[in-house]
Amino acid sequence: MKVKGDKVSVAVTWRGTGKPTALHIHQGPKGTNGGIKVDFSGLLGRSRGTAS
Repeated sequence: MKVKGDKVSVAVTWRGTGKPTALHIHQGPKGTNGGIKVDFSGLLGRSRGTAS
């Protein structure tokens, strides 16, 4: 993950599991799932084992 100003970019690789159905960052106190702050889920539709 890289943050530059108000832009966030991400590269993800997964193995040994099915294709993820969601990819996002939550904002909230440690140990809780706050609301979704950055949603990368749209990248998953264009991937075949990796999303970037």
